[in-house]
Amino acid sequence: PTPEKDMFLLGLQQAYPMTLDRFVQACVPEADSEHIKQWGRQIIGRASQESAIALYRAAGSVDLRAELPAISQPTLIIHGDSDALVPVAAARHLAQAIPNTRLTILPGAGHVPTLTRPQEIAAEIDGFFGG
Repeated sequence: PTPEKDMFLLGLQQAYPMTLDRFVQACVPEADSEHIKQWGRQIIGRASQESAIALYRAAGSVDLRAELPAISQPTLIIHGDSDALVPVAAARHLAQAIPNTRLTILPGAGHVPTLTRPQEIAAEIDGFFGG
């Protein structure tokens, strides 16, 4: 675990509401997205503290990198260049590791461009499938 991950886990354990709010802020850095942040807080806030901690620990315990080259389906990866949670380098790594992959980096998009940039996401998916 990195120091950042240790701090996030500590935040979930000791300052749950504040940590959830910071998480939502990190997920949605786009301007004019307060309505999405508010919705995100409501959705995430439904999880119990114990469930959130268990999910966080479980997500960090899975490493499927060795399996990536075996993916045989054409793959579209869409990533925001302002994603504070998953660096663009991780998306680039996926694109290099998975055969037949198209990587699209959305300038200014954060962690949830499906919510903040739905038209761009739809256009990318449509283009990927030849529409």
